[in-house]
Amino acid sequence: MRTALLVLALLMMTSPAFASEESTSTGAHAGFQLGLNIANANTTPNRATDPRVGLMFGGNIEVPVFWVLFVQPEIMYVQKGASSSVLGADSTLKLDYMAFPLLAKLKFGDTEWSPLLLAGPDLAFKINSEVDTRIGNRVSTSFTTDAEPIDFAVDFGMGTEYWFTPRLAGVIQVRYSLGLTNVLNLAGTTWRSTGVQ
Repeated sequence: MRTALLVLALLMMTSPAFASEESTSTGAHAGFQLGLNIANANTTPNRATDPRVGLMFGGNIEVPVFWVLFVQPEIMYVQKGASSSVLGADSTLKLDYMAFPLLAKLKFGDTEWSPLLLAGPDLAFKINSEVDTRIGNRVSTSFTTDAEPIDFAVDFGMGTEYWFTPRLAGVIQVRYSLGLTNVLNLAGTTWRSTGVQ
């Protein structure tokens, strides 16, 4: 996990220089992202779960295609998982990933303020998986768990963008991530991650 975070930090530190050079010639822009992932799960058979609120952060590059269409590849560290209670035992499944969304983005308006829509596939590689279990008032105990190394999802959402200067913008987005992969190897059970981000 430390190696993955170091690589992400190095990529993020190089983004501003890339953005300055490319934005003048091709219209591409690089940026940083930071937010929350209110993660949960779709399970079969249906199980009552509570969300795990995790962090997500990383960087992106926005590349214009034509008119209002842009392509936005991203690299993100994302915390997923969920909690459940069974017979007095509280368990939280913690799944951490390096995710690589590839999003199509539609931006409307030609002023400094633009609403936007986005959607696309999201391929994530597991860097950590564990279960924290607490029984009654006992101290929580952590166990490693066997989870699939890859999680594939579809992300879609909306937001707004405001340009403070020709080179500096702020973007607020709300996304929903719908997991398509059964990430747990449990007989007779499927677990697909979801998240409001």
